Amino acid sequence: MAEPVVSGVLGQLASIAIDLAIQELRLVKDADKNISSLRRKLKDLQAVLEDAERKQLDDAGVRGWLEKLTDISYDIDDVLDEWSTEIIKKVVQKQTRETISFVDESRVYVLDGPKSVLIEKLLNESGEGRPGGGKSVPVIIPIVGMGGIGKTTLAQLAFNDAEVKTHFSEQMWVCVSDPFDEIKVAKAIIESLRASHQNLGTLEALFQRIRESIEGKKFFLVLDDVWSDDHEKWEKYMQVLRLGAVGSRVLVTTRKKEVAIMMGATTQMITLQLLSDEHCWLIFNGLALRERNSEEYKEFERVGRQIASKCKGLPLVAKSLGSLMRSKVTEKEWKDVLPSRFWELKDEQTKTFAPFFLSYYDLSPRERRCFSYCSVFPKDFEFWRVHLIEMWMPQGYLSGSQNPEEEGEKCFQILTMRSFFQDFGVGFDGRIVSCKMHDILHDFAQFLTRNECSTMRVQVDM
Repeated sequence: MAEPVVSGVLGQLASIAIDLAIQELRLVKDADKNISSLRRKLKDLQAVLEDAERKQLDDAGVRGWLEKLTDISYDIDDVLDEWSTEIIKKVVQKQTRETISFVDESRVYVLDGPKSVLIEKLLNESGEGRPGGGKSVPVIIPIVGMGGIGKTTLAQLAFNDAEVKTHFSEQMWVCVSDPFDEIKVAKAIIESLRASHQNLGTLEALFQRIRESIEGKKFFLVLDDVWSDDHEKWEKYMQVLRLGAVGSRVLVTTRKKEVAIMMGATTQMITLQLLSDEHCWLIFNGLALRERNSEEYKEFERVGRQIASKCKGLPLVAKSLGSLMRSKVTEKEWKDVLPSRFWELKDEQTKTFAPFFLSYYDLSPRERRCFSYCSVFPKDFEFWRVHLIEMWMPQGYLSGSQNPEEEGEKCFQILTMRSFFQDFGVGFDGRIVSCKMHDILHDFAQFLTRNECSTMRVQVDM
């Protein structure tokens, strides 16, 4: 992978004193010889690595050069992994004992107002079904705002509300994304209705199945992450959805106001604004300082507020940075984040990813490879924990470990704790069984692997 994985190795060296490693791990065969060899290699690499990493995001030539270092860095990484097994094991055991039911931005009161407005729009049917009522079936409610601002979170709050659940006969959730695939969306609606689309090969046949399932029923359909403002395509769906009962609702989340205009739903539109620095601090604080005592809290609050101010009003960024800083135990580690070169990125796309670069490069090379692998799956894909670990193994990401399954579990836990995953499904034993990636983090993973792989299409016939 073209990423500068050597930096992760250097990070391990910084966190594990070499002298202590030599003293405690004498039992590793040829340890002294390995250490001497590593010191020679690292001395050569360190001279050029810092400048190369700083340039690699913008310089294709540097990225190509760094690829040539990958094999060497992986060799170093494997030896260091062997040396630091016991130390890392103790750290991970401590981390995995901690609860992963983190404070979510949905629990911060900043969404209470929009949630109340949204639920009122979902439940209030006054004037519907009467001549001159002014509302068509179904009523379309767009939620508009920047990526990472909480549109999907707000939609989930409404979708899972107890009163909303009892109000509608049918509830459907479909991730649309870009590009807009008419067949895929129609099949997803049918699956949400717990119906079958097996042997239905045409769009008209799929629409007929939807008609049969919703006609005369009061339904609530969420179309998440809509990008297309092609009226002709959406009108085909509206013709079918108009067969629902009075009171039916379609909730659309989108970054584009043009989508709301195209759907003729601007009067129902809810626009989410950027959060204030104080609100970002509340989210950041709930993750980063949740287990600090009062003395530590005072010590870290000033720096923490400075970090929170870099969230630019986006709750997803506050959540990501809060999860990152939770693992930093000294004030110096916190202060080191403020002058990071990632805040100075000029390109618009890489600038958007700045907070995620911080979290990503704080991972070990193994954890980075496991995260980047997730880019090959489509947006809104539901990962099953066990299956994901099984897919990491043949890629060689967990090689060098005596127990790859256990190592995979550790990687999954760390990625979870760092907020790279979300929307968790929990089993009867309280353990996570499934998860998803936020669409912006999916974009980030694809950016990291843009020269290496393509997204697979996943289709399940029912």
